[in-house]
Amino acid sequence: MKLSAAARAIDPDQRFVIIVDEFDEMPQDLYLQGNLADTVFGNIEALTTTSNVCLLLVGGENMPFVMDRQGQKLNKFSRVNLTYFNRATEWDDYVRLVREPSAGFLEWHLDAIAEVYDLTNGNPYFSKIICSKVFARALREHDVDITREEVREAINTEISRFDDNLFAHLWQDGIFAPVEEREPIVLKRKRVLAALARCIRSGLPATISNLYGHRSTSDLTEAELRSVLADFVSREVLVEKDGNYHAVLPIFQLWLADVGLTRLAADALSQDLAAEAQRSEDASRVLSEELVALTSKWPTYRGRHVGPEEVRAWLNQRPGNRDQRGLFSILRATRFLSEADVLERIRSARLVVLGLAEAAVRRKATDRRNDIVITYVDGEGKSGQRYASLYAEENLVATTAILPPSSFQEAYGRHIERHGVPKVIVMVDDMVGTGQSLAANMTRFHDDNLALLSDGRPLVLAFALLATEEGQQAMLQALSKLEYTRIDFRAGEILGRADYLFAGEKGVFAMPEERDRAKAVAIDIGATIYRNAPLGYGGQGLSVVFPTTVPNNSLPLLHSRGKGPAPQWRPLFERVVN
Repeated sequence: MKLSAAARAIDPDQRFVIIVDEFDEMPQDLYLQGNLADTVFGNIEALTTTSNVCLLLVGGENMPFVMDRQGQKLNKFSRVNLTYFNRATEWDDYVRLVREPSAGFLEWHLDAIAEVYDLTNGNPYFSKIICSKVFARALREHDVDITREEVREAINTEISRFDDNLFAHLWQDGIFAPVEEREPIVLKRKRVLAALARCIRSGLPATISNLYGHRSTSDLTEAELRSVLADFVSREVLVEKDGNYHAVLPIFQLWLADVGLTRLAADALSQDLAAEAQRSEDASRVLSEELVALTSKWPTYRGRHVGPEEVRAWLNQRPGNRDQRGLFSILRATRFLSEADVLERIRSARLVVLGLAEAAVRRKATDRRNDIVITYVDGEGKSGQRYASLYAEENLVATTAILPPSSFQEAYGRHIERHGVPKVIVMVDDMVGTGQSLAANMTRFHDDNLALLSDGRPLVLAFALLATEEGQQAMLQALSKLEYTRIDFRAGEILGRADYLFAGEKGVFAMPEERDRAKAVAIDIGATIYRNAPLGYGGQGLSVVFPTTVPNNSLPLLHSRGKGPAPQWRPLFERVVN
């Protein structure tokens, strides 16, 4: 009062606004009935009587509890609820909230602002948090044009890193009881939210029966569950529609499903999760942050990028977090060859050819070689034909020297008539796993064309982009038995034992137990695709993805659909079936 009078004496026209944030977080002794509380609120009441001071008290859900205890002294205050922006009547204000702090730096498209609103339901607090994450991503990526995709990418990356303190008020606020009586209520609320998270992860509607079935402890009765749900609905934490409960804040529901369950369990439910299996299940959840980090390193497959949302849908085909973690570990160990990787291995074959046949004399830059003939193992329109074309381009071989395997003899005869006998015949394949398929094809090629080969004596070279040590040995052994001696096998890269997912004591996994579980999952899924080869052709358990296809030595769960009754397995990198 003295300070207000002194200010008015200096400048009668000056007005002052005093803002007290987190007013409802003060110690209970300051607002419960008593001498100390009477002193605090007596001074607040006195300030409201002055003409040059405006007092603004800011708080959360505990404000009604404080106001009820000191209502008579606060009767001059008016309550204004600023929880959510109304989309119909306050949209322009919400657009300003998003755009103005970064004006001159970021260009927010309306679809991006709408995405922020949809994630937060117009809550300004969480809207600012999302905007800060988008801004940080924009600085990191040097991308000032913000669309819906940038907002989604920022959330997918950051949701796993959101601290539970951001959401703690949802289960800690609104408890009108002394401190010593709050903890049991908070614990029950966390148990209900944990049950909700399990329903979300399982893809089940969050009805009372499902929530009751997914509670982690028998200490939470159905009556207590209903009471907590009613409290959450009244506080606008949850909303109920047709018997199904979900979070009012979509971003809170995302956090619950992604990492919230683990956080809640570690904090308040540890005494309830006595079974190690349940703790392991919750902790094994594959986080959005992990999906973003993994898929960001992948090259395109068949011209498109496979992103985190597709991987999540693929993982969700398998119930249980531990099984999904095993599938994720398989993806993490998968070898992806980009277009650049393929060309690099083809260039290594060029050095092989140059070592076997002298370089042709080129009089013009447009000249192409016809002293090398290229063919491929599989039929037209498949990966072999594509790699044969890339091989021709990288080695400056004429496209007319690419001969189809279905009519090789006729095409080879015409080639000799026009250009003479070639120095080298190259047969291109993408992957040699066991070596059995390519060895059989090379033997068939040898037997069908032995007369042609014996006349001109060209060198025959079987070339694969990748080969296992087992496949290389099988190829060399098979070729050594053929009558025609000018025949050899080379590979752009030889895969070692480290490329076998389940080889050795623990394979590519951290622990043998993880390997065994992942292998069991791979066999279980693979058996619905290829009953006799659930780990891929030859049972090698490889995981290799080329730019446009996946070899049959890789795990079938990567590239092929399940057979039998629904639901059938859907692959992440589906092969084209002619």
